[in-house]
Amino acid sequence: MCGIAGLWDVHSHPNNLEQIAHTMLAAIQHRGPDWEGVASGPGWAVGNARLAIIDISGGNQPIWNEDKTIVIVGNNEIYNAPELRKKLEANGHRFSTHSDTEVALHGWEQWDTKLFEQLNGMF
Repeated sequence: MCGIAGLWDVHSHPNNLEQIAHTMLAAIQHRGPDWEGVASGPGWAVGNARLAIIDISGGNQPIWNEDKTIVIVGNNEIYNAPELRKKLEANGHRFSTHSDTEVALHGWEQWDTKLFEQLNGMF
């Protein structure tokens, strides 16, 4: 089971927040021993300690969308990810992994909060 971490502090420098996120992930490294990744920006940082189950070689997180405007970390298994992926690809979304988490990322872009009505899985 993966571990996720995140923080928001508009008064901190992104490098400081990124380091804090790495420290947070170190505390839960046992939940995701296969990969550690952090994404950050002005006033925020998110990270993932990954236990690789789906897309073992290519599903590392955080995952960004194509234009780097949305990022996702998750601890989930989306059972209907293959079906949702086909719908999203038909609508022009391009995937960089085979991860079910990336399906949620593009689903958010496509359907906003309506995404949650379509997901079948555990989070």
